[in-house]
Amino acid sequence: MLTAERSDEAEEEEKIQLSNPSASVRARAILQSIVSNKGALIGAIIVSIFAIVSIVEYLGQRFGLKVTPYNPIAIGVGPALSAILKLSNGN
Repeated sequence: MLTAERSDEAEEEEKIQLSNPSASVRARAILQSIVSNKGALIGAIIVSIFAIVSIVEYLGQRFGLKVTPYNPIAIGVGPALSAILKLSNGN
């Protein structure tokens, strides 16, 4: 009787393991699906670049380093918005 109960428990445990794979198995499956699909791979590369740039920018601000050569907002580069609007309206 005990062996039958244990085998039932083992089957239940096996079903749970199959329906809930470990994190490494899931991560490997996700990476495999991204690499096998060209669109997903390009998207992942673009997202990775944005994430890396934002981390570098954050660390640069945190440690007082300049990542970009200038700040176009602070310098006031380009025409004022009102000048652009006047030109587009023909006034």
